[in-house]
Formats: sequence, structure tokens, C-alpha cells
Amino acid sequence: MHSLDVAAATEDPIRRIPSGFMLGSKTLARGAELGFVESDFYFVGRGGVLGDVDSDVVAAGFTFVNAESLRVVWERSRDVLPRQEASVEFAICAADWAQEHIPDEFDAARLAELLDPVVAAAGPELAPVFAGWRALEVPAEPKAHALHQLNVLRELRGARHMVAVLAGDLAPQDALRYHSPSVIWDLFGWPGQLEASRVRQVGKRWQSAIDVTNQLLAPVFDVLSDAERGELVTLLQYLLTVTS
Repeated sequence: MHSLDVAAATEDPIRRIPSGFMLGSKTLARGAELGFVESDFYFVGRGGVLGDVDSDVVAAGFTFVNAESLRVVWERSRDVLPRQEASVEFAICAADWAQEHIPDEFDAARLAELLDPVVAAAGPELAPVFAGWRALEVPAEPKAHALHQLNVLRELRGARHMVAVLAGDLAPQDALRYHSPSVIWDLFGWPGQLEASRVRQVGKRWQSAIDVTNQLLAPVFDVLSDAERGELVTLLQYLLTVTS
């Protein structure tokens, strides 16, 4: 299986499976226990790997989030937890989610074994959040290990997608409004619907950006053999069906 085909076939699993823990009720409840308000734990948990930096540094890593909205979140959460500690807590929520949602019969150890070299081989260029998550300690337990590495890969795909969107003359907020549900527009600080007259044009640019994203991501799968790439696709597509 060609690496480009792998990048296209794994888009949904890479994007959607880790999303299950990120905004899950138990993750947000844990954030509230720690002292975060509303959905702040999502942003600080994801971006905390960058350290105690100015919010614009985090906005540079997220791109699709409104920088002004992010500054409000980043500043009001400053005294809740040290940034890196928040990301460690976020990673623990991922591990807990994996235990609850990944079936025992699923070969999580094999998925982790396939993901490890892919994550290790990827370059960190223009992907600071990916690099920060890759530097965190990887859980030993197979389910948690697999989801952790999948989340790291999600950050890499997201970074490559940001490059593709910007290069394709597509505003991040338009890409978000075209492809994501309205609850995400509000969460990311971009309320308001995409104008009907622009939907077709934005859709064409968004699809082109997806194609470029796949091209940019594809080389990370070259570290696997043809058979291993096919196995990775099968495992991820199955895991998406049983965790959705």
C-alpha cells in the first residue's frame, strides 16, 4: 500500500479517535477538578507542552483557533497549573479514555508497535505542538500507548493541514466553518456561519488542502513496509468503528 494512500485512508481515524478524549465529559470534569473553567483544559492541555510561553506562541501552533480568544483562555488559566503539568494531566485523561473505550480484544499492542516508528521518523518542521507531545513520556500499557501515539500523530497531521490550508489561500476560520460542526466554531472563537455564496469556492479550496495535507503527511509512513502500512490502515479503520 502506497504511503499516500495510507495518509488518505487514515485521515478520519487519526483525526476523530483522539478527539473522543479531548472534549469528552470525563476530561472536562477532570479539568474542572483541577481548577480550569469551561473548556480551558482542552487548550491548556494540548498547548501546555510548549511551556509557559506567550499565547501567540500557542496560537501559532494551533492556527485554527482565534488568537484573541486563546489569549483570554491562556491568561485566565495561568495560575491553575504549570503548563507542562497540565499536558501531563491531559495525557492521563487520554490513557483513561483508552482503557474505557478500546475493546480488550483489539490488538492495541500491535497498533502501538506500528505507530512508534512512524512518530519517531517524522520531522518536527512547522509542527511545534506535535514535537512537544512527542517529547512526553509514552505510557507502557498497550491501549494507552496506542492512543497516546495516535494523538501525537494527530498533532502532526493537524500541523501539515495548517500548512496546506494557508498555502491554498484559505482562511483557517473558513476551513473550520466548512468542515467542522458549529460547536467547534464557537469553541475556537469563530462564531458565525460561512456565507452561502462562498461555500462552493471554500469547499474546492478545502479539498485541495486535504490533498496537499495527505502529500505532506505521506512520507512518515515510508518507514513501514507495504504489508505494515496495510495493517495500520486496517487497525485504525476498525478502531474508529468501535470507538465512535
